[in-house]
Amino acid sequence: MPTLEPDFEQAEEITLEAARAGGSLMPQQAEWIEAFCRNVEGRMLNLYDAGRLGAWRICDRKKVACYWQEQADWFAKQLSYTRRLEDNLKALGVPEQPALRSAIQTLTD
Repeated sequence: MPTLEPDFEQAEEITLEAARAGGSLMPQQAEWIEAFCRNVEGRMLNLYDAGRLGAWRICDRKKVACYWQEQADWFAKQLSYTRRLEDNLKALGVPEQPALRSAIQTLTD
């Protein structure tokens, strides 16, 4: 499963940098965060669809269960990263990002 950790690390670094620099995002940081949130939302939907397509080819019930457990664990990790980003943005007073909220909902579902 592809990883988003580097992107989340960069998003977290941007929020921490903003916190150190006075507690607000500069315009270019805010734009990057907004684009990142839209990207996360789209990637999560695409990865979930890819997971479903991968599962339909598995005929053994135990293998299917193992496959979906791996998928669920991976998506839970991404949900943790996404919620941490949301918390960091809230702490900075950044307005809620609809795409981030949507990504969290997708990951929760």
